[in-house]
Amino acid sequence: VQLEQLEYAVEGAVNRMRHLLFQLRPPSLESAGLGAALTEYLEAWAPDAQLHGVLDNRLTVEPTEVMRTTLFRIAYEALSNVRKHAQAKTVTVTLEGGTLGVAMHIVDDGVGFNDSVVAGPAIGHLGLVSMRESAELAGGWCRIDSQPSGTTVAVWIPLLELRP
Repeated sequence: VQLEQLEYAVEGAVNRMRHLLFQLRPPSLESAGLGAALTEYLEAWAPDAQLHGVLDNRLTVEPTEVMRTTLFRIAYEALSNVRKHAQAKTVTVTLEGGTLGVAMHIVDDGVGFNDSVVAGPAIGHLGLVSMRESAELAGGWCRIDSQPSGTTVAVWIPLLELRP
């Protein structure tokens, strides 16, 4: 009986890990690009009538694989925070590419949060820090501005390919 319970627990953990990996790097990110992957993620919200997600994709060239993955993971974290905490009605993700890099803005109309959350997150709440660190590791930046009328996450990643 204990062995069966252990097998069941391991199987559940493996399934949760697969689901998480799928969310952090969906197949559409590789096959169809960043805009398609973000659209797919936002469309998954359709059953949640309380929050409407919009993608404004102004990219003329698809970012590199490393850039797509970095930008998707940052967007995933930011959008997860909007869903969990912002009490927003609408969130808009805008993608723009230039000759030097890719900019992404995620803007919600929620309640905002205290600046101390950005400066020093509570234990177990590392999402905002990880967004900044991901952008910085890619040679770019991530800025978060929160007001009582909503939050803006602005990210810029240069077109330089990351080296392992």
